[in-house]
Amino acid sequence: MSELQLLIGGRVYAGWESVSVTRGMEALASAFRLGVSDRRRLTLGDACQVYIGDDLIMTGYLDEYGLDYDAKQRERTWSGRSRVADLVDCSLPESVGYSLQTRSLTFYQLAQQLALPFGIDVQSTLEHAPIDFLTIDPGQTVHTLLELYARAEAAMLLDTPGGGLLITRAGTRRAPTALVRGENILSCQGSRSIRGRFSHYYVLGQQPQGDLMDVRDAAQVVGRATDANMRYRPTTVLADTVFDPAQIQRRAEWQANIDYGQSESWTYTVSGWHHTSGLWEHNTRVPVYDDEAGFEGDELMISQVEYLLDGDGRRAAITVRPPEAFDLVPIPVGAR
Repeated sequence: MSELQLLIGGRVYAGWESVSVTRGMEALASAFRLGVSDRRRLTLGDACQVYIGDDLIMTGYLDEYGLDYDAKQRERTWSGRSRVADLVDCSLPESVGYSLQTRSLTFYQLAQQLALPFGIDVQSTLEHAPIDFLTIDPGQTVHTLLELYARAEAAMLLDTPGGGLLITRAGTRRAPTALVRGENILSCQGSRSIRGRFSHYYVLGQQPQGDLMDVRDAAQVVGRATDANMRYRPTTVLADTVFDPAQIQRRAEWQANIDYGQSESWTYTVSGWHHTSGLWEHNTRVPVYDDEAGFEGDELMISQVEYLLDGDGRRAAITVRPPEAFDLVPIPVGAR
């Protein structure tokens, strides 16, 4: 049975009594929380790697220590996050921001420049066009700025097991093991709602003003998208910054897909951390058979996996959503 190991400075720490490791598509930085009753000589800020068996699942830093005890028991917890947590927490230096505004960069190059001071590697699976107009707000975190331009390209930001940043879109990998009620599903918690969905999406934006462009033309950029499964419910979104017309249109389609995808979320708990050929992983599609939730082999996207160990044993909490939530593909007619 594969054990979770924490590697710090070449030394392996194992034998954890409680484990929670979360990796997903909606929170950039993976996180872990490890509990043990005995004292461990660890230091906050230590660089670390987290392994399950031979699989590296996370590279980051210890950033929190907790102690909980009474007359009968004692637990010490060590928590940490992926290296990209620094992009989530920190704003960019003023000098870096000024230099970026004076250059023509693609989104990939922008991400590389912003991540460079933190020593974080950036990879991309996409093609990127130059950014026509770059807007940086004082105090804005690095992740907030990157997420802004990721939305314009309908891209996702994920962390890698090595602690790097990956710019990509929804994966096409398929888990070889289905989630089946009455077989491997231990429990389910989820919901489906249409409160946050709309029939017509309008994104109002402004494109960069060229030398021969009328100011009114620059201000009149509209992106449109629809969800044909909804009754008449229009909504208007103001674009986050200056985009060209194609980016504004992608922003509208992205918003419609996100609202559809976030309208339902299901977390299935299964025994163990592995399926038939490896670890359960996010950004992977999986067939779900659950007549209670209305799934008859529907292919859903694993948006998050939490690896758990406690008094109830070793389990994986697998959160699934419609794959349309993570890519620019049409919302299926007749979707719930």
